[in-house]
Amino acid sequence: MVFSFRHTSLFALTALLTFTAPLISDEGLGGAPTANAQSVYTAVLVNDIPISNYDIETRAALLRLQGASGAQARSRAEEELIDEALQRAEARRVGISVSQSELDAALQTIASRSNLSVSQLGQALSQRGVDFASFRDSIEAQLLWDEVIRARFRATVQVDEQDVLAALDSRTGDDGETELTTTEYTLREVIFVVPEGSGGNVRDQRMREATAFRSRFESCSAGIASARQLNGVVVQEETRRFSADLTADLDQVLAETPVGRLTAPESSTEGVIMIAVCNKRDVRSDAEARRDVESELRNEEGLLLSRGYLRDLRASATIVRPNN
Repeated sequence: MVFSFRHTSLFALTALLTFTAPLISDEGLGGAPTANAQSVYTAVLVNDIPISNYDIETRAALLRLQGASGAQARSRAEEELIDEALQRAEARRVGISVSQSELDAALQTIASRSNLSVSQLGQALSQRGVDFASFRDSIEAQLLWDEVIRARFRATVQVDEQDVLAALDSRTGDDGETELTTTEYTLREVIFVVPEGSGGNVRDQRMREATAFRSRFESCSAGIASARQLNGVVVQEETRRFSADLTADLDQVLAETPVGRLTAPESSTEGVIMIAVCNKRDVRSDAEARRDVESELRNEEGLLLSRGYLRDLRASATIVRPNN
């Protein structure tokens, strides 16, 4: 399963485009703020990274476009830019970057959702007083941070099966329509290992041993314990798979294998593999709905980890406001 926050952050920005799109031909709207060299000063230093008052004002203009009030917009802008300075620095530290083509593609995705080109998007934002460079920097920072989070927490974020089922239950309608189901299999792989470089006689012998063991295997509880006592046999961790996510051939094999029994042995690069079918059950919902729920739950957990990560970066940072 792919671990991703990118679509969440990009879709969140499309709300502002519902009212930027009509502005391309509007008259009398103020342009984006312009910098006067004499009036620009460093407002915040984040680990010696300067954030100017101009940076804050241009970001505040973007936030006002999203509905923030004047004072609130400036305060939020300053905090966002501090976070982004820390995020960019952390991305550099761990060797993560975003290519120009990736940034261009993200901007095109955002613009296309309001039927605009990127240049038209820039014009629409400018007419609302938003500096397009500030908008682009915000998107780039989000992409960088998404990659940092993905790299750090890919193996950490787990989705609990019961949470998925509960979320699916909450989405079930009361219209009386027939509910879609898929079969959930609880499986264990049993591998009779064939060492690399072994001849055909060794593989044939392991195939005979696996076939004999299969005939004695009558339950997962007893059979798995017996398999673990055999030399050169590896038992993989229990996994759950859904019929909708399997190939048609494998789904048919598992469907025809009784609970508590092994599938027929098959040769592989690792050796001779059989699959123990430890449980089967019908689960409400189709595969697409399930993937959507899993993605949402993964994003929710990932966002919590992201916030904690950023809090740690802030706690160890030196943040100075020279004019205060």
